[in-house]
Amino acid sequence: MPDELTDAQPGPMEHTPEPWTADIPYIYAGDTERNIAEVAGESSDEVWANARRIVACVNALAGWTTKGIETFADRHMPIKDAIDHCNKNHRAADERIRVLESALIAMIACHAPTLGPDSSEECSNVTRARAALKGDG
Repeated sequence: MPDELTDAQPGPMEHTPEPWTADIPYIYAGDTERNIAEVAGESSDEVWANARRIVACVNALAGWTTKGIETFADRHMPIKDAIDHCNKNHRAADERIRVLESALIAMIACHAPTLGPDSSEECSNVTRARAALKGDG
């Protein structure tokens, strides 16, 4: 996720910190009794549904900047689609790692007979590369 999407940047947070809670018709900030919004609707059921949705969305996106959320909204890209896209890229990266690891193992097997007594540094580099590919390095 690009840095502009998260609150992990220096500077003040631009909104009331999560978690938010609802007790219709109000939305409250965290563990305080300070209400930060009043929710409206055509009926008490709709007010409750609206409040629940607002609170769920805000709490689910904790850590994202408002600008990051607006970026997706401006692109008309639901967050679910963005997550699906990231998961697809992650699976593709995992597959590339498997291919690279297989190639590295084949190279080790091919060159092992030719490694002499002065090749310990080369062997260490290969071992570190394998660990990095597996996520252990």
